[in-house]
Amino acid sequence: MNLYQSIYRELLRQILDGRLPVGQEIPTEAALMQLFDASRVTVRKALDALKREGVLSSTAGRGTVVMERAGGFGCDLDMVVMVAPVTDPFYYASMVEKMDDLVAEQSAVLLSKYDTKGHLLEDSDLYLNLLDRGVRHVVLWPHVHQQDWSLLNRMRAVGMNMVVLDQPHPTAAADVVALDAVQGMDAFVKAIEAEIGVGHSYLMLGHDTALPSAHARQDAFEQRLGGLGSVQELPRYADDAERDAAVLATLRQQLKDDSKLRGIVCSHGGLGLATARAVEQLGRTDVVVASYDYLPSMEGHTLWALRQPFEAMAQAAMESLRAQSTEPYQWRARMQLFPGELVGLGRKLGKRKR
Repeated sequence: MNLYQSIYRELLRQILDGRLPVGQEIPTEAALMQLFDASRVTVRKALDALKREGVLSSTAGRGTVVMERAGGFGCDLDMVVMVAPVTDPFYYASMVEKMDDLVAEQSAVLLSKYDTKGHLLEDSDLYLNLLDRGVRHVVLWPHVHQQDWSLLNRMRAVGMNMVVLDQPHPTAAADVVALDAVQGMDAFVKAIEAEIGVGHSYLMLGHDTALPSAHARQDAFEQRLGGLGSVQELPRYADDAERDAAVLATLRQQLKDDSKLRGIVCSHGGLGLATARAVEQLGRTDVVVASYDYLPSMEGHTLWALRQPFEAMAQAAMESLRAQSTEPYQWRARMQLFPGELVGLGRKLGKRKR
């Protein structure tokens, strides 16, 4: 890497890590010449490259400032990187399969970066390294306990086109593509009421409600059911056996304490499967289980599940990246919510034996 490239990269680094905020004036040419022991020609070459990319702008009386980028970054859609933790191989593989097909249709390549430490929304070095490799298109799937989206604003400023999956939190820096939690809850309640009637109480089992997607599901439950619903948050367990035992103990107590409890909604697929097993083990055929996620391992059990709209979400993500790269000045961020498909496992609507 020659000196001009080093200056170019260091300025990008400082923007990404927040040392050069959007709207702030960068050091003068003279200061940069001294800092990097570089000639004025070399410094200007790095600055000119950043100005051509819309990262910096020189204004009379203000000097050179970091630009706020409202639109996308115009470039070829040749490579897309999906950054996500692989907390559930089924969900991840299903989404990647759809994305891979759509990316290939654009004669592009899809690569994966595993966020094993949960630093997806704070690791500026990760995105600097992607920029070094010419990556301008990123799909983010942040299963993290935070909603600090400031890094996304800085990524937008340096010219990255982004889509965020499964996080119902609007941001001006990226398009958001997520499951419609309200639609899913409405479908569950209608299906349960068709089986057991109205006037019963409901329980929601969840964990990691600090996650935006899980929090949205809990909000939808509370808004739809009001005083008829209660929420029980369970911790993550070491393995499925520990989880199943904890869910069984929880439901045994809950059903004992609340004689009107007939509907149980689970915010995640693993809890949905464990709850269906527990209800079967307790012999409570009068209790209906619903799960926000569908898992193939649920087959053979009795519950309602919401099949995630992976294909529609992947299509929306690709359309967003295409718009950001081909129509950068027209693109503006938006949030798109997609309905899931209600699946009745072991039953037909309104046909359950009671």
